[in-house]
Amino acid sequence: MHFPEDIGDGYYPLEPGKFLEYRVDSIIFDDAGFGNKTDTLSSYIRETIGERKIDGAGDTIYLVERRWRRSITDPWLLVNLFTAGKNQFEAIRKEGNLRFQVLKFPLGINQRWRMTSYINPQVEVPIGSETLEAYNYWDSKVLAYDSSGMVGTFEFEEPNLMVVSQASNDEDPLYLRNVRETYVRDLGLVYKEMEILDSRCIRLGDPSLCAGQEWDEKAEKGFKLRQVLVDHN
Repeated sequence: MHFPEDIGDGYYPLEPGKFLEYRVDSIIFDDAGFGNKTDTLSSYIRETIGERKIDGAGDTIYLVERRWRRSITDPWLLVNLFTAGKNQFEAIRKEGNLRFQVLKFPLGINQRWRMTSYINPQVEVPIGSETLEAYNYWDSKVLAYDSSGMVGTFEFEEPNLMVVSQASNDEDPLYLRNVRETYVRDLGLVYKEMEILDSRCIRLGDPSLCAGQEWDEKAEKGFKLRQVLVDHN
């Protein structure tokens, strides 16, 4: 689907058979009764756009398969399915009961929205052995539009690259929600970085106890993730 006016929908292409493969590096922080510990993992995921369907509301959506493997030589394992769609106003991704407003059209520099506008900000998300409000404190903004740059081993020329901040509250001493994404025209998401962390000083009830500490020191629960494009068709 493409709209006559250039509203930026090319940054969210939906074509059956197309795939994007990423290397994903993540760290999970878990304080569950044993002091702060971390669990790191490097792996690969591949997202492939499948068949086109019409949902109950009459909107066109696409089924997307997400497959995972630990190393580059392992076989792919199907881990979940989700749907993606777009209209002249927004690009949508739905995973389970969570509906994300990924992009808002028309796109342009400083365009603002909230990716989690369809999600209750108090919904608790399981991370490791704990839960946290992962989708609270989000606020989306286009930082760079029709730009250029390197992503992994790929170089994209102007005017084909867009950088979006989906969340950024670095100055909050108790809650860190930092999400940045890079999109490329006619390709889609090529880079994602997420830092979703809660400080242990929320539980201790005194923010001053964490004063001067870096997030890797004061994080009680949450995760960091870096997802970079390594292959596509």
